[in-house]
Amino acid sequence: MLSRSWYRVSSRSCVVSKRWHSHDHHHAGSEWTGAELTEELRADRQAVVERTKRVRKVMSPEETKALVMPSRLPEDFIEETLIPHMENCIRFNIKTYTPAELTQLTRGYALYTYRRDTSGNGPLMEYLAEIIKSRMVAFTAIEIVDVLPACQTLFPDDTELFDMLTERIKETINDYSALNLIGLVRT
Repeated sequence: MLSRSWYRVSSRSCVVSKRWHSHDHHHAGSEWTGAELTEELRADRQAVVERTKRVRKVMSPEETKALVMPSRLPEDFIEETLIPHMENCIRFNIKTYTPAELTQLTRGYALYTYRRDTSGNGPLMEYLAEIIKSRMVAFTAIEIVDVLPACQTLFPDDTELFDMLTERIKETINDYSALNLIGLVRT
């Protein structure tokens, strides 16, 4: 049986060349007539129909017992499995994050109130606060404007973090636009 992509029709005649296959080496380099090509295509179609019938057959009880059906995810999969796994991955890789990525992560967790309400700040949030403190010198003015409201939501009692943010704001005061300064004052 040959794939249709292996057929090549000559433009000058009605002769089709076929590629050599290991199972039909006696036809190597031979040419097919139109009738042979039609017969080969019919055989290909018949083989596809036979494969389809085999796939559609009804399974026996023995085959059904051996079959492992996928079950639906449990209702608490996201809260009990997926999020803890993702938090562990984040905690493992957080040392490589840039200040912009730390800002995005902090803002994302500030919006995610369900997890924060049920489990407190937890080890990831404490670690995130420590990483922000250690990377404070790399934060730009825009990143400070973005991270400050999220830090107020996530770490309201961390006075050391807010002291460091205040010092960084004083160092970068000339980099803020008027709107950024208004945003800082409002925060």
